[in-house]
Amino acid sequence: MQTRPHSTIHQIIGQDGKPFTATGCFNPWIGSAPDAFAMSRDGNKAIPLLSGQDYFADLIASVDLAEREVLILGWQVSWDALLAPGVRLYDLLYRNAKRGVKFYVMPWDDTNPVQTYDDQTRIVLEDINARLGLEGDKKAINVLLSSAVVTTNKKYFSHHQKCVVVDREIGYMGGIDLAYGRYDSAAYTLKPDADGRAVLNRYNPCVAWMKQLERDDLVDPDLMSGIADRTRPSVWQAMSSGLGMPVMPKSDDRSPAQIHSDKAAAGGWQVPYQENIAILNSPSLDTNTPDLTTLDENMQPRMPWQDVQCRLEGPIVSDMVRNFVVRWNIGSSFKLELPDHPSKYAQPGKARIQFLRSAPADLRTEEYKASESAFSKKPEGADDSIQKAMIRLISNAAQFIYIESQFFVSEFGKKQTGSTNLSPVGEYIQKGPKGIGKITVAAVRQADGFAEGLDGPPKNGVCEALIKRIRDAIFDAKKPDFHVYITLPVHPEGDLMAHSIAAQVFWTMQSITSGSHSLLNGIRRALKAKELHDKNQPYLEVLNNPDNTAYRDIPLEACEQYVTLLNLRNWEKIGPNYVTEQIYIHSKLMVVDDRFALLGSANINDRSLLGERDSEIAVLVIDTEVSQCDLGSGDVKPVRTFARQLRMGIWNKIFGIAGNVRPANHLKTAIEKPASPASWQAIQKQAKANAEAYEKAFSFVPRNWSGRKNRAGDPIPASVLPTWDGNDLSSPMPSQSLFWQKPQFMAKGVADLDQIKGFITALPIHWAEKENLDFKLPTAILVDNRVPGGEMPAHETRTVMMTATEMESTGEGGA
Repeated sequence: MQTRPHSTIHQIIGQDGKPFTATGCFNPWIGSAPDAFAMSRDGNKAIPLLSGQDYFADLIASVDLAEREVLILGWQVSWDALLAPGVRLYDLLYRNAKRGVKFYVMPWDDTNPVQTYDDQTRIVLEDINARLGLEGDKKAINVLLSSAVVTTNKKYFSHHQKCVVVDREIGYMGGIDLAYGRYDSAAYTLKPDADGRAVLNRYNPCVAWMKQLERDDLVDPDLMSGIADRTRPSVWQAMSSGLGMPVMPKSDDRSPAQIHSDKAAAGGWQVPYQENIAILNSPSLDTNTPDLTTLDENMQPRMPWQDVQCRLEGPIVSDMVRNFVVRWNIGSSFKLELPDHPSKYAQPGKARIQFLRSAPADLRTEEYKASESAFSKKPEGADDSIQKAMIRLISNAAQFIYIESQFFVSEFGKKQTGSTNLSPVGEYIQKGPKGIGKITVAAVRQADGFAEGLDGPPKNGVCEALIKRIRDAIFDAKKPDFHVYITLPVHPEGDLMAHSIAAQVFWTMQSITSGSHSLLNGIRRALKAKELHDKNQPYLEVLNNPDNTAYRDIPLEACEQYVTLLNLRNWEKIGPNYVTEQIYIHSKLMVVDDRFALLGSANINDRSLLGERDSEIAVLVIDTEVSQCDLGSGDVKPVRTFARQLRMGIWNKIFGIAGNVRPANHLKTAIEKPASPASWQAIQKQAKANAEAYEKAFSFVPRNWSGRKNRAGDPIPASVLPTWDGNDLSSPMPSQSLFWQKPQFMAKGVADLDQIKGFITALPIHWAEKENLDFKLPTAILVDNRVPGGEMPAHETRTVMMTATEMESTGEGGA
């Protein structure tokens, strides 16, 4: 006898007699203990902070009201980072330490040649204790430099988390470090001296610095460590002169340490360094050679910064504190207490939040050893919860996805370069002053610290997940509107003529455009497969076989129905000179359907997502405060307050509306209805128009086409160096001193700059197309070490082995 299943589905009927549309909901939460660091927590308050200016203002107010303790975690923490006009990080800590607040600061312990000024921050901040007469357990400022804790390749990876917690009650996390360049507003000003920016806070690693620093308030923290005090005056005089620093006046009987301590307290600034070198063979002093140059405010632009932070209150703060404490307790003899259990926290809001991590297996093991009671049981293996969350959100998106990321390097199938040999511009870069010359793969494999596991293309699954979700929309018989918006930097921060930056452009374009299963080629394959399917022809081969090229009759531009790719840029007149610079996307966030938001420190690349590399943190925020609106599909559906406010706030900002800078007011409807085809069409139209205007005014900005044609009459894509004419540069690039000897704008094009609306530009999908920039180092490439925020000026370059497909611009080792 056959029985029927015991289940009943109840249909809800409205007063008009029509049934309500059912809305299914997937489970977005990741893992269970001990696989996940934390479970989701109810009752939190979450507030998006949409710029460095907003974040720092909120942070200053919270710290000035702190009663007990402030925890600071960062990839880079700069003691003289500008937090507000006239307020450095030093000033905030000093005035609050003076009234008894304790600070625990944990920057990444950087590895040569990456320069994050971690040792200098430790020296200067801990000097506050001496100035206040605090010793031992009475110290107000405690700094621990935290190394990467990974199984292999320790010198390549970092602690990349960004988090501040005040009194274990108010937490801040996202992509913003307390470091150089991060102080910015919705106006994205290009003026280097705006709001009192000085020295390293005048941030632009993309250009040659042209102004000599002539000021007496430069602080060299290396000279505060004590070695100079123990050196004979004649030696100190010679050393000061050799380092390019002002020589100690004979009438000044203060020690070198006291001189620089007084300068720091009086409002001084960190002197920029060229490179790390040892001096006097002293292991206690990591002395650096000052580089007394900076941006010239009379003719050069700073690089504006786009980033997001989040203020959090409630049970989630317990997880933020626990993450800090278990790492602190690994390396410090002074152990911090674990936080109260989340259940003991008040619930001030309506957001349910899960604290997620990327954490290497060795890090998890060491955390457990140092703070066993912080875990329900011993964790095993690496934690890649952030990648899992990204992929789950993408797979379950209903109408649209918005992504901002500093990097987009993801699994792209088979590499496509057009030639097995380096392109001519690749040879030019390799042989140039910032190139690597002839380095064999064998030499790379013998490099100190190298281990297997860094070979091959990227492995993270974000690109594949996006393609699958778009493929579902393409094959859906109902033909639903579905769209992905992605905002990226046009290139990693740094010099396009440098080996590392050109290589990263190559890997990014392989992931977006060129690879056999890149984002756009994956969409083209799906469009071709649907065409074949509708003709009852075999179609799986075009989807899966990387060598199948049938998709190539689908133009790249056909992908615009499903994906919008954006960069950000601004222009300004500085003195007599018209200048432009990219707005550097540093955010690491995803918003899905204005319902789900994920943000933190993790980029879209293997370093951040695989788990066994950089350590990262993120929060998955699902607000239970819900409203109803039409996102553009014609149907009214629920949205959640935090996710919608976050995405709309960012769009208002990048469309120029929030800062009232050439506002694209006609895009306000697109902000309200991101899922509407009319919205993405309007955004793409404006982004293309803006890009065209910039290209007409400035020859050096990245672009789709070179303006030349091949023998068949087809347009030739622009080179990775936009002024490359096929044999050499037709005009200099901004990283060359020659560039700044005369204005580098085209007068006819400048006349149309006022027509630009907002800050969005179209990502040049044909840029460097089929240009082979794979420098024949399958396991490693070389990376610049530039000064600001961990970066060296374009004219000073050192090298270190780093991963080709997972590395990040070391100005933000991910940051």
